[in-house]
Amino acid sequence: MTITFGYFLINFIIMDIIEGIFLVLVYLMFIFSSKNQPRENKSSQLLKNAGIIGIVLTVISVVLPQIYCLSCTASEIFVVRIYAFSFVLVSLIPMLLCLGISLFLVGKRNEETNGKILMVSGILWILAFAGYAFGNFVVIFMIIELLVFIVILSYLAIPAVILMIVHGAKLKDRYFVLAGIFYIISWFVVVFIPWLPYLPI
Repeated sequence: MTITFGYFLINFIIMDIIEGIFLVLVYLMFIFSSKNQPRENKSSQLLKNAGIIGIVLTVISVVLPQIYCLSCTASEIFVVRIYAFSFVLVSLIPMLLCLGISLFLVGKRNEETNGKILMVSGILWILAFAGYAFGNFVVIFMIIELLVFIVILSYLAIPAVILMIVHGAKLKDRYFVLAGIFYIISWFVVVFIPWLPYLPI
């Protein structure tokens, strides 16, 4: 059967759009925060660039079509899996670049004045990215033996976002606090929206 690209499963489309909106808000807060940094901050431009890149990549991940194939041949299954893995990577790259590497560099460059909180948050985001990325690889290619370790890594995003909020509260940067809150809301969207059709009304 021919592979089909399109937008299927309305609940998941709605979930992706709402999650994307909140993730865009996260990166928008980075841009606002970069404009609100004191002069001694050495990384305001890096934070701004991270916000812009995050917004662009998030929008791309939302508009990318889904892939569907029924009664596929072996070669079609391979194509579906590669596309699915690439789709996941595109949606997760902002976590690596904009939350992981960028926050680590911002924290490192301002360690003397702001402490290590943001730097540690960046490290945790990088590890969480590894968990999410390889976790989806495990699911797509059915390497179940690695699943438990990968799940543990992915949950490091929880302390990472908490440290973002703590950093913002410590420096009285409301934009960082809001970025953390918006990210938490995006998690709730992913967890609860798929279950809405099954809730008693």
